[in-house]
Amino acid sequence: MRLASVLFSLLLFGLLAGVALADPNAPAEEKEWQLYVDPTRAIIPEVEPNNTCPGQTVACGDVVDPATIATSTDVDWYTVYNVIGGTILTFATDNGSNCGAPYLTDSYIELYYNCGTTRVAYDDDSGPGYYSLLTYTVPAGSPGNYSLKVRGYSASYTGCYKLSITCAGPPPNDRCDGAFPWQRCSSGTVNGTTVGAVNDYSPQPPSPGCTGYPATGGDVTYRLDLQRGDVVTVTYTTPNHDGSIYMVTDCANPGATCVIGDDDPEPETWTYTALTAGTYYVIADGYSASGPFTLDWSITCPSPGACCNLATGACYYILQTDCVPPMEWYGGPCGPNNEPCPQPPPLGACCFEDGHCELLTQAQCDAAPGHIAWLGQGTVCEPVNPCPQPGACCDLATGACYFVLEQFCAPPLVWFGGPCLPDNPCPQRGACCDLATGACYYILQTDCVPPMEWYGGPCGPNNEPCPQPPPLGACCFLDGTCSVLTEEQCTVAGGFLWIVDEDCVDDCPPVPTEKTTWGKVKATYR
Repeated sequence: MRLASVLFSLLLFGLLAGVALADPNAPAEEKEWQLYVDPTRAIIPEVEPNNTCPGQTVACGDVVDPATIATSTDVDWYTVYNVIGGTILTFATDNGSNCGAPYLTDSYIELYYNCGTTRVAYDDDSGPGYYSLLTYTVPAGSPGNYSLKVRGYSASYTGCYKLSITCAGPPPNDRCDGAFPWQRCSSGTVNGTTVGAVNDYSPQPPSPGCTGYPATGGDVTYRLDLQRGDVVTVTYTTPNHDGSIYMVTDCANPGATCVIGDDDPEPETWTYTALTAGTYYVIADGYSASGPFTLDWSITCPSPGACCNLATGACYYILQTDCVPPMEWYGGPCGPNNEPCPQPPPLGACCFEDGHCELLTQAQCDAAPGHIAWLGQGTVCEPVNPCPQPGACCDLATGACYFVLEQFCAPPLVWFGGPCLPDNPCPQRGACCDLATGACYYILQTDCVPPMEWYGGPCGPNNEPCPQPPPLGACCFLDGTCSVLTEEQCTVAGGFLWIVDEDCVDDCPPVPTEKTTWGKVKATYR
């Protein structure tokens, strides 16, 4: 079976002409496996007899080619001596060269420590086609000799093959905690290899991530500390294997945090604009193999510029990516007067008939229903309302009160100011009494001056409510004269007769006389 999860990145993977084999059991979307063998390796043939451990001696970097499983019972042993702890051993089988027999096509390999009986690792189909690929990290406490046993998957599989042996530790930037940094606002070219790197990351789980494929080759990492708006561009060239390159924000969860990536066509390339500031990791990987690569990269840092608030005319010197609607990008510097941002029409206090004030442009004020005046640019409504306030406008003829602006209180109406309600400040008409005559005059209180006296209210048919003076009459005196007086005045004056509502014309009777004797007269005055 194909076990992509055991493809460790210490192999050099790529395209070896004529040896790419498709797995008939692979999913439909899976691409063809590839195996790249570094041509600088030492190539040696298989040397028989090697049917028992330790078999043929090999060294790190060797390629045994050709080698043959000649019969159904044939096995080949190979031993790498004096391996230190921490070494990553990788053994890979593939089609052999210069073979005098058909290809083996389906191999099975097993790894033993010091020719012991305990198998420490094995593999069936992790390599190209049905070939085997095994990677094993030597424990720190188990240095020594490690022997590989090669056979056909079953007795029916024989033929020619080759065996590649790689011994390496992962590079310093194998994982994100050792990622090589790329400086902001710069660019560069990396000529490197994923050979020896472990398959630590893949953009796939839990679904085909941002490349559309898994990546089970060796991978190396690069750290980018970006600001919002930074533009990252990469071109990833892998001449000998199928490359995959992607960028994540969390190496512990690359599938869920992959922001961009590419796998096919070669070379892979992409450009990404950082939406948020933070740390990002570029992971140079391979679909199913490891190998040399060239990685061209650049980080373009955007320059800030003028971002305009069209509502207020304010200018903000920020990144274009941060200038979002309703703000509008103008670019360049911000001037001392908010250049280059267009300035809105000036605001001022706009007054209304009911006395309230609004801060508007002159055009807005002129179009507002009920406006009376725009007080000019820079005038404000707070903290003191500058607008004229309505007040009491009085109709002196009726005493009616109208709550209007003073400018609308035209003669014969008279401006008094203040509220109309609850106390009407307008002068009211009422009864003004002439106390001398009892006459009632319905006039304004302000016109009722002494000796007249204000009583208010209407005048009745009998001059109510004015008090009436005592009636006059003819007052007759003993000397025969007559005066028109009140009864009280007549008595005080010594009149002998008072006739109400009469005048002195022929109203007094003759002076009354009384007959008496001289003696009575003397007695009266004695």
